Amino acid sequence: MSPSWIARLALLLACLAPLAARADVEDLSTGKHPGSRGTAPAMIVVRAQGGTDYSPFGIAGGALSYYNDFSGLEIEGGLGSGLPGLQFGFTVGRLWGEGNDFLCTSIGVGFNKNAPRGTNPVIPNSGNTVWTNLGVGFEHRSWVSLQVMGGLTFLGFAQSPSGFLQGGLGIGW
Repeated sequence: MSPSWIARLALLLACLAPLAARADVEDLSTGKHPGSRGTAPAMIVVRAQGGTDYSPFGIAGGALSYYNDFSGLEIEGGLGSGLPGLQFGFTVGRLWGEGNDFLCTSIGVGFNKNAPRGTNPVIPNSGNTVWTNLGVGFEHRSWVSLQVMGGLTFLGFAQSPSGFLQGGLGIGW
């Protein structure tokens, strides 16, 4: 190699060096690393659910969840096995927290036509096919979703509240 080529290569490297330093100062990325899915909570989650008799989505079932990051509002609808029969549920809740881990509170409605809940043993047809839930729990919401919740079930004004537990594992995007 002649000395003129070495001088030209050195001049080119000297001109390009400030560009590499400027790239370190100005980070224009969105905070995502290549191959990662980011740190924002998932907006839509499909979750397999399991719970007790009074859980809104049945003993074994599934739910579709929508989360609005601006308001912190979560809306879920799902169905599952109420043993016997199909059980439908709908919940509206609020997620409290930052990142992907939240304290969640919710109010929900469950319906099972074939298995009335809260029956009085003396009056066999006294159960309700519709009930409401007030719950509190934990939810991790990213591309993998984990939810654990418990609370009280209210069947009507005459009956005393019962308890429910539910949990779920799902995929979010």
